[in-house]
Amino acid sequence: MMKGLSNGRRARLVSAAILMGFVSAAGAGSRYNVPGVVRISEDGQGGWVVEGTLGEVRNSPDSVHRISCLQTRTEVINAGGLPSRTMRVTCQAANTERAVMCISGSEAVVNALNGVSNDALLELHITGSICTDIIVYESSGTIRKAA
Repeated sequence: MMKGLSNGRRARLVSAAILMGFVSAAGAGSRYNVPGVVRISEDGQGGWVVEGTLGEVRNSPDSVHRISCLQTRTEVINAGGLPSRTMRVTCQAANTERAVMCISGSEAVVNALNGVSNDALLELHITGSICTDIIVYESSGTIRKAA
């Protein structure tokens, strides 16, 4: 796209894009406005929604709050010499009001945890004891880390 632009136009286009990024970031504010360290709330349909970040829980002086997910993948060779793969995710969360746990063998749910970082906000959706959805939010617009 930028091949046909003169150096002056290219510089203005890049400058405008950077400026728009700064304006967007400045207006974004804190994306993870989650009350408490780990929030566990009813979803209105008999299930639960869990929200929290690993880093915030780890840095909290409160030892009751926790959130964790374990992702496992197994491969075995069957009698026909072909690989058989299984995957599973197990998540647990607790705060001062309740504790919940869920599991899932859904490839989409398991893969949602790929590349999760300490600063990511995890949002778990639980129905019964099944993790029906895991959403991972990453943002540079979060509250600054303490030095």
